Order: sequence, then structure tokens, then C-alpha cells
Amino acid sequence: TILLDYAQHLAIRVVDGMTVHEDRMRENLNLTHGALYSQRALLALVESGRSRDDAYRIVQENAQRAWDEGIEFRNLLAGAGLERFATELRHLQRTEVLEAREPFRAGQKGSSAMPHKRNPIVSERITGIARLLRGYAQAGLEDVALWHERDISHSSVERVALPDATILLDYAHHLATRVVEGMVVNADRMRANIDLTHGALFSQRALLALVESGRSRDDAYRIVQENAQHAWDEGIEFRDLLAEAAPELDLDAIFDPTAFTRHAADIVARLDSLD
Repeated sequence: TILLDYAQHLAIRVVDGMTVHEDRMRENLNLTHGALYSQRALLALVESGRSRDDAYRIVQENAQRAWDEGIEFRNLLAGAGLERFATELRHLQRTEVLEAREPFRAGQKGSSAMPHKRNPIVSERITGIARLLRGYAQAGLEDVALWHERDISHSSVERVALPDATILLDYAHHLATRVVEGMVVNADRMRANIDLTHGALFSQRALLALVESGRSRDDAYRIVQENAQHAWDEGIEFRDLLAEAAPELDLDAIFDPTAFTRHAADIVARLDSLD
């Protein structure tokens, strides 16, 4: 969708007539990185005394280069988003976390040295591709400055970087889709990891509840900190300790894990609306 933004129109037709979106128009104008002024630049060069062929060559090389570097940076940003997803999944697949993992087909080999392992090789591949996309964007920046705007040192770079980067990004999207569709989620392990803190992870909600009940923030912070750390260090349930320290609180509301996921459905719905 990032690359398709280049092809969007400057105005949107609606049933009741033409609606002008000035912010969107400015955004789309900026997509060309100034290349839309190429005709004015051409005329100005001719008027300054340059031949038309010379002026055309100067404008064409620089306008196209500005456009090309814009594509490279959009590839970079798209790759960075995929890398963030891949890095998170690689962490979740670690043995001591193991809350989610990549699909692992029957007969597939994991570590060559430790057969029991299921390495996140696809997510690692996506991470590597993102590094390449950043490198191609850097190469695009190197193409900006040319000797008196006359050499073609940028040409060999763009002939490799532009097709390679777009093909790599498409491949990375394919890999990410494959991982998402086959992802294995371990809900029981998620619950176990949550319970490792003996409820201390609800400390923020306990702090806010104490402040809302009339306690000063410093007093509330001291109560929560002491009891949360005690729960974590001694393996005692934070809820039980908090019940003694602040019996006026609604503990069911504080220790409700669904409070952390209450917006998840809306977020997923926004993603689904992009299809």
C-alpha cells in the first residue's frame, strides 16, 4: 500500500459532487519530491541560455532520481514494519518465553546441532531482508550528489537497487503472510508467564485505583511498590497483599487481564478494513 500511494489521485469524487481534500492534495504533491515542477525547471534552464537538449537531460536525471529515492525510502519503511513483527515473533519463540512460534512443517529440520530446536528461520530471513532494504535506501541517498549533475554514477546503482528492493519487499510480505497464517499460539504458556510475577504486573492498575480512591500519589506508590516487590521476591500473590494493605479497593476490577486487551478487537477490525 505504501508504493500504491504514488498512484492515488489528487481529488476524490463523491456522490454529492466534488469534495476537495487539501491536506491529501498537499500530501500527494509531496510524494513526487518536487518532480512535478520539472516543466518549470526545464523552461527556466532554457531561458537561462542552456540548450533544450542539455536542459532536458538535467531535469530528467534529477527529477527521476528524486522519485527513485522516494521509492527506496518507502521500501525501507515497509521493511522496518515487517522487521518489527519478525523480531517480536523471534522473541516469543525463545525457549524461556515460547508464547508463539512459526509454523513448523513435518520433516522440517531445526538446528543442525540440536535436533530438538525449532528455529524461527523465516522471521530471521525477514529481518535480514529489512537490513538489505535499509542498505538500498542508503545507496539511493548516495545517488543524489553527482559531479556537476552530469555523471551517470547513479545509473548502475538504480538498475540494481530499485528492482532488487521492490522484489525483496514483495518476498518479505509473502514470508510474513505465511508466518501469520500458520503461527502457533501457546495460550497456556502465556498464562503461565503472566503468573510468574504473582500478580505484580497489575501494579499500574493498583496505583491508579488507590489514587482514585483518595490516596495521595506518593502514598499509593509506596503501598504498591512495597507489596508488588514483596509478591515478586517471596512468591506471594500480590492480590492477597493488596487486599490487606487497601481493603477498600475493587480487586476484581484491578486484576482483570482483559483490561489490557480491551481495544484489541477495534485494532484488528481496522486491519481487516484494509482488505
